[in-house]
Amino acid sequence: MRLAVSLVLLAACSGSHDVAPDASADAPVADAAPPTTTFAYKPGWDGVVSVSVVGAPVGASGPWATLAALTDDGSGTFTGTATLAPGDYDYLFQIIGDADAGAKAMTLARYAIDPTTADFEPCPMDSPSYSAEMNPCSKLAVPQGSAPTLYHITGKVTVQGAAGDGFLVLVERDEMDTHHYFANRATTGTDGSYDFAVASGSYRIQVQHPAYEAKTDKQLVPKMLDQMRRDISSAFPVADAVAVPDAAMSYMTYNTFAPLTSGTLPTTFTFPAATATHLDIYGDGNEIGDPWFNSAITSTGSMTFDGTFNTGKAMDPKVVAGTQYWWGLELPQPPSQSGGIGWTHQTMVFPISWAVGPS
Repeated sequence: MRLAVSLVLLAACSGSHDVAPDASADAPVADAAPPTTTFAYKPGWDGVVSVSVVGAPVGASGPWATLAALTDDGSGTFTGTATLAPGDYDYLFQIIGDADAGAKAMTLARYAIDPTTADFEPCPMDSPSYSAEMNPCSKLAVPQGSAPTLYHITGKVTVQGAAGDGFLVLVERDEMDTHHYFANRATTGTDGSYDFAVASGSYRIQVQHPAYEAKTDKQLVPKMLDQMRRDISSAFPVADAVAVPDAAMSYMTYNTFAPLTSGTLPTTFTFPAATATHLDIYGDGNEIGDPWFNSAITSTGSMTFDGTFNTGKAMDPKVVAGTQYWWGLELPQPPSQSGGIGWTHQTMVFPISWAVGPS
């Protein structure tokens, strides 16, 4: 009996030589192909010449690279793909062209955070949008997950109670720990409305005068236009559809502003009373940025300036004689209800210079 068992085992062993070897047992395993990542951006404005995606792996050093060049799919959405190694990436869209930019229509360039993704982090130092103010960049995990839910932000621009046609409306990501940052833009039509689709997060709306991109502040004439330079909403969370209160862009009282060209320090600026107002004085140049002087709130219709700037944006501590500056007003308008959305109205600006600086 033991002999028979031994023969059976021997036969089984010898029989294995007649079986074809498993080709996969010792063959090297082929590397999996890197996943394909899809990008899409739908500008809300006309005249876009090109859209590309720029970015880099999180934590990488060195300049950002172009990850993908996008093309219009025929519906106004720019799409494209990239083959990226698994991992986390920071990225932005680079968009060139804007039909509302006048002479810069073919060349105006801007970076945009991805409005269709919720994940973000402060832009790294090597990014084109790095700032000490902590500009945000979109964050991508490769392989890509499912697309997030999008929510609509809707609103309307009015001028003297009527629909405001041709205004430039920006939606900006505005998270607590980062600086506000451009996400998308629309131009209002004859009904004055706008509609943005965004992922969850914190946002704000900025409404700009129709000529905001086409002309410099020096070229705009407040008394002829009788409108605000821009309206900026307070930040608001988006986790569902949001209806933003109307942005009222008319302003009919520029004829009360003084002085209009020059002054003697200290200078008393006058403007409409009975409305909470900040006096703003901006730096030199053809266009204004952030104010160099921002006053306390007043509703008296006047504010005195002694020639000393008081914000971190000022390039000089005091007025420099013979330099042209700009001045205007900020009119904060709190929400009509607790937790609601308020507006800050910003008037157009007048030039101001001083022949003699502060002593």
